[in-house]
Amino acid sequence: MPEFRSALKDDKDVEIVSQQDVVSELFYPDFLYKLIGKIAKHQLWRFEKHAGRPGWIIQQIVKLACNHWVDEGAVVFIDSDLIFIRPFDLMDLGLTDTTRTLVRITPKDESSKHRSHVDQSRRILSLPPGSSEHHYMAYPTIWYVDWLKELHNYIQNTANSDWQKAMYTAKHISEYTIYGVFVEEVLKPANLSIRARPFNIIAWDLASFESTKTRMLNAEDSEDDRISLVIQSNLKIPTSAYEDLLRHIICQ
Repeated sequence: MPEFRSALKDDKDVEIVSQQDVVSELFYPDFLYKLIGKIAKHQLWRFEKHAGRPGWIIQQIVKLACNHWVDEGAVVFIDSDLIFIRPFDLMDLGLTDTTRTLVRITPKDESSKHRSHVDQSRRILSLPPGSSEHHYMAYPTIWYVDWLKELHNYIQNTANSDWQKAMYTAKHISEYTIYGVFVEEVLKPANLSIRARPFNIIAWDLASFESTKTRMLNAEDSEDDRISLVIQSNLKIPTSAYEDLLRHIICQ
């Protein structure tokens, strides 16, 4: 935090915040777990209930708590594995319209579907089972703060507890999916516009990374109007493997 504050001290448009400001202590290892980790690390498995939740869950709670910093309007999430590849403006994101955008993707490939996330989101929201042919994993992701606040209230009323405690108890969550399911199946707002085409091109695995790289280097995507490229950050691809692709994107 001090390093970021020092580097960005002159940028008045940037506010640096800490996840600890908004994420419940439930999600972090408690004193006992930390102590056992120091004196008997091989025994940590016995104290799993004291371990909190992994970082990939915590970062989802940060997003779900973004209304702590943003009072109204739209929030656009940009994850660290996203690269913008074309110029764009608010109109391209649907943020100048009277309707509000929710991106819902219906993949053709079974491996690209997120059935467990959709099913779990409905369980958390106490909704009946339904179709899991679609998902809401599209980047950038657009949320609206007032709908997010309604999601919090709904979860608290349904679970009879604080919304973060309900998320902690659920263990397995997807922030984008639970928001999408809530908006579509609970709120059902009249001003909702469903966008079936994502803003991004995505590489989920090594095979899709190679095919994406080939298409872009050969200009096969020249007519594609998508504004971003997402390459999953857990593919263990060496930095050098990105270079040709990124140089091509930047220089074209």
